Amino acid sequence: MLKTKPEDLTERFKKTLAQLKTLEKELAAAKGKRATQTSGQLLSEAKTVDGVSVLAQEVSVDSPVALRDLADHLKAKMKSGIVVLGSRAQGKVMLITLVTEDHLDRYHAGDIVKQVAGVVGGGGGGRPDMAQAGGSKPEKLPEALSLVYEIVSGNR
Repeated sequence: MLKTKPEDLTERFKKTLAQLKTLEKELAAAKGKRATQTSGQLLSEAKTVDGVSVLAQEVSVDSPVALRDLADHLKAKMKSGIVVLGSRAQGKVMLITLVTEDHLDRYHAGDIVKQVAGVVGGGGGGRPDMAQAGGSKPEKLPEALSLVYEIVSGNR
């Protein structure tokens, strides 16, 4: 299968694994780039709640790093507000919440993500400006993300 002599199998296997890692990195980078290219469309979904721009959306990324990169990109473009993103991967939920500096006196990213994660059967936390969480009920992600607007409005 590897088209090599038995004595060269170890070296061939190492080379194949290195190629696989390179391709996985390239694929992750391409997916991240594609996700950030859709940021304009995502930002158009932001709603204003009590004078605060709030974006709570499900996105298609498959790693916590890609989710964080996309959230950072959206926060930078938004300039002022709250970004909450959720994604489903391998039967699990990944969540991230970012709060811009001008809203830290009213909102804590860790508190928001903890409440949202509870809906998807998980938990998490973090700093006032950035928090991450996970969960085990991906089917509840839309319900969890809709809760963000209630949290920001103070109705939760």
